[in-house]
Amino acid sequence: MIRISHILIFLIWLVYSNEIAAQDIIELRNPSFEGVPELGETYFSLLNWYDCKKLNVNDSPPDVHGSSSNFWEVTQKPVHGNTFVGMVVRQTETNEAIGQLLSDPMLSRNCYTMSAYLSYDKGYRSALTKGGDSVYFNTPTKLIIWGGTIKCEKKQILDESIAIDHETWKEYKFKFTPKENYSYLTLEAFYDTPVLLPYNGNILIDHLSSIVQINCDENVPEKPLFADTQNTTTGRSNPTSSSSTTAKSNRQV
Repeated sequence: MIRISHILIFLIWLVYSNEIAAQDIIELRNPSFEGVPELGETYFSLLNWYDCKKLNVNDSPPDVHGSSSNFWEVTQKPVHGNTFVGMVVRQTETNEAIGQLLSDPMLSRNCYTMSAYLSYDKGYRSALTKGGDSVYFNTPTKLIIWGGTIKCEKKQILDESIAIDHETWKEYKFKFTPKENYSYLTLEAFYDTPVLLPYNGNILIDHLSSIVQINCDENVPEKPLFADTQNTTTGRSNPTSSSSTTAKSNRQV
C-alpha cells in the first residue's frame, strides 16, 4: 500500500513538473513568417497569422517578402528562412498589424522575454490608397507588442522597439510582465511617438524567438545584435554584437 502511494505521488509530481516546464517556453507558430511571397493588395494569407487591420477596406494588408520578390522596391533579404513580413504606417492615420493565437497563454505576473529581427527599407514605395500613385514609405517606424484575450485585441502593451532606421537586420530583445493571462499576441507597426503628424513608414520583421519565462530580476540586453553577413541562398546570417543605440523603450501600460 505504501509502495502504491509512493508511485502515485511520483506520477502526480511528474505530470505537474511537465506542465510547469511547458509553461516555461511558449512556442510561436510559424515564427519566421514562412510562406509564399505575396503582395499585400487584397488579403493576407500567411500560415498561423491573422491580419488585424482587415476591416479597413481602403487599405492593403501586410506583405510577405521573399529573397527576390522586390515588392514595393524592397530589396531586403530574409535573415532566416525564405520569407519575412513587411508592415507600414500611413499619413492617413492607418497602420498594419498581425497576430496569432499562442500555443499556451502568457500568465499574469510572470516575466517573459522574446526577440525579433527588425530592419527597414529606405526605398520602400507604395500607393497610399488602392489604385493611387506610389509614394515613399521610408520614415522610421517602431514595433509594438500587444497581449490580448481575444483575436487581435490590444489589451496591454507588453513592450515596444525604438523607431527602426537601419537596413541591416538587428535582433531586438524584449522583456515584459502580463497583467492578465493572455492567449493572443499582436505585432503592430506604429509611429515614432510623440509625433505632430502621421507619416508614411515601414518596418520589416523576421525570425521571432519563442516566448520564454524568466526570473523577473533577470536583465535582457539593452542593445540589439546585428546580422552583417547574409547568405542569399538560405537567407541566413551570422549575428554578432553591435554598439548601436538603445534597443527599446520598455514602455508598459
